[in-house]
Amino acid sequence: LRDGGDAAGALAHLQRATQLDCQAGVKKEIERLERELKPKPEPQPKAATRTPHKTRSVTPAKRGRPKKKAS
Repeated sequence: LRDGGDAAGALAHLQRATQLDCQAGVKKEIERLERELKPKPEPQPKAATRTPHKTRSVTPAKRGRPKKKAS
């Protein structure tokens, strides 16, 4: 049935075969047919949103170890 193009019918037969004999060896074939029958989600176009750049502060950020205070 699958080669004939009737994937839904083939899936029904394979699921029935699994019901009759759980060791029938058709699990992977069932997974392939289910993947084939499941509609693929349409890819959503990514929106080109740009975030505005931060404005730099007047004084640079203080980094590192604080300076010693002479006493």
